[in-house]
Amino acid sequence: VMLGAARGGLEQKLSGGPGARGQQAAQPASQNVIAELLAVLEPYNYGEAEVQSLVKRCGNDTIRIQAAVADILDDHLGHEQDSWANTVTKSDKKDKAAEAKERRMQKEKEMEEEAENVRTVRTQKEDEKFRRLQEELAKRSRNDKTAKLAGPPIGGPDAVPVSKEASGSATTTRPAAWSREAKETADSEEARKAEVAEEEAEAEEAAAPEEEQGALCSQLQATQLITEIQQKGDVSNNPKQAHTATTT
Repeated sequence: VMLGAARGGLEQKLSGGPGARGQQAAQPASQNVIAELLAVLEPYNYGEAEVQSLVKRCGNDTIRIQAAVADILDDHLGHEQDSWANTVTKSDKKDKAAEAKERRMQKEKEMEEEAENVRTVRTQKEDEKFRRLQEELAKRSRNDKTAKLAGPPIGGPDAVPVSKEASGSATTTRPAAWSREAKETADSEEARKAEVAEEEAEAEEAAAPEEEQGALCSQLQATQLITEIQQKGDVSNNPKQAHTATTT
């Protein structure tokens, strides 16, 4: 019914009236005619370029244009619902483009929100870490001040606190076991060093006579050598003594 009504209305507009169908004069199609054809054929994937091509193929003849349009409508007769479901009009394209743009903007917004959440969590972690560091530094500073004000423990540096009464009584102390062990180790080390020093001193004392004896021997040898040199010099100066010494 819809195709028949569209066909009848189109034929009437193209022919110019009920009695003009038999006229042979083929007038060029106007923009209004192309617009009417486009309105009828657009659901069947006909755009303005396709409509103009159809009009050109028909030689701008109104009768031939009507026949071509009737053939197109007959080809789609009985398949209107199927083709209508698959036909994409300009309005559908605009709607889909708007939906795609909206989805893209929504996705970008979600990505920005996710990035902002990540930055917020990172900032919170850094702030918490900095806060804990400040608390630790403040705690150490308080402990150092308390230790300086309290002074050394009772019993000397080697004493460690054992207990403290709730009434605020003085702290009792006892020597630390590791302090005794360290002291014993230090004493044994000092004793060993003293023993080694004593052995070195005895070795030096034992080596002293030998060094003195060696020095005396060297001095005696030097004296004998000087005497021999002097004797040789006297003989060379007195030939007679030299001859006597030679004869002897």
